Order: sequence, then structure tokens, then C-alpha cells
Amino acid sequence: MNCMICFVYGLPVVHPNNTPLLVINGGGFLLEVIYIAIFYKFSPSDLRLKIFGILALELAFVICVLASALGGAYTPGGEKGIDVLGIFCIISGILMYGSPVIIIKEVFQTKSVEHMPWHTSLIGIFNAIFWTTYSLLRFDLYILIPNAMGIIFSAVQLIVFLYFKCCRTSTTPRDLESPEGTIIHLGIEIPNAPVSCFPLWSKIATRLFFDPSMISGVSTCSSVSRIT
Repeated sequence: MNCMICFVYGLPVVHPNNTPLLVINGGGFLLEVIYIAIFYKFSPSDLRLKIFGILALELAFVICVLASALGGAYTPGGEKGIDVLGIFCIISGILMYGSPVIIIKEVFQTKSVEHMPWHTSLIGIFNAIFWTTYSLLRFDLYILIPNAMGIIFSAVQLIVFLYFKCCRTSTTPRDLESPEGTIIHLGIEIPNAPVSCFPLWSKIATRLFFDPSMISGVSTCSSVSRIT
């Protein structure tokens, strides 16, 4: 929906000389159509009906917004149409960036980032930075406000992800500290490596990139693997 509204906002009859907004959101809309079509094809019949209903409501809403915008665009001055679409751009943009933040509650409850993909937040923050820069060059508040909020929302998601993925002490067998002060990570005991000796960047790298298969001389047993 955000791509559709921003596409309409970039139309020459509503907001002239805004080609990047028109082209990029038009491309984004086409990609979303392809994604939804594939999802719809492989969905069960009861879910298909729900998807169809949601899409029909969204399309009807965008048509109403477009009609209001075009009606205002052809009034004297034509500023009313831009204001109507601009407000909806702000609302849809904030909802788009803010919707993944809902999962943060589940992350704090489960202490797991399994359902919080980091690449989505990373791409989101880059996208928001680029559009914020573009809006500052044109001084378009209707693009600036939602994307500035998008930087904040995406940054919060990344911070939460890094905290629970790389910095928070786990109580599972995947990452424990033995009584002798050694690290047991991913089922592999690493002797003479106190947790306090590992700086933050090392913990992050270990959590993200550690691969037990890269260590030679490791034998696996049912409880823990030890270095021979």
C-alpha cells in the first residue's frame, strides 16, 4: 500500500517533477504484486479468500485517496490534492517501518530473535536514509517525516537484534560458561578462554560467524564436544 500511495503522490498531475519517487515506487509496487501472486498461488483456499478481501479493501482505499487527491489537484491552487496524499504518505510510511517493531515484544518475552530477520532491518535503515536525504534535497516534509521515523524504527530493531543475538547471555546449551571459566559455545568446549577476556566485537563475531566444522580435532558426543 505504501508503494501505491507514494506512486500516486509522484504522478505528474499531483506532484510534478518527481520522477525518482514515481519510478522507484512503481517498481516496488510491481515486485509486491509478483510476491503476493506467488504467495496467493501456494496458499490454501481459506487463506486465499482472506488475501483477496484484504487486497480488495486496499485497492478501494487507494482509489478513494486518488479520487480525493485528483479532486483537490484541480481546485484553484491545487495544493489540497498534494496535502491529502502527503498526509497518507506519512501514515503509510510510518506503518510500513513501524510494523516490524511489534515483534520486539515477542523478542523480549522469548529472548530469541528467530522471528526477527536482521537483513530486513538493515535494508530498512539504508532505504530510510536514502529517502531522507532525497527529501532534504527537495525539502519535502511528506517524504522526510516517515523516512526519518523509519531510521529510528530500523535502528531500534537492529539494536535489539544485536543485543539478544550477540550480547545477551544464553541459558541454553548453545552458549554456556563452565565452572572453570571456559566457554562452551554451540556444543564445543573452548578451554582457557574466560568470557571476560572476550571483547564485545569478538562475542559478536563468534555468535554470527562461528562454525564448529572449521575446528580440527573436535570429536562430537551426545552432551558436549571436547578438543582432543
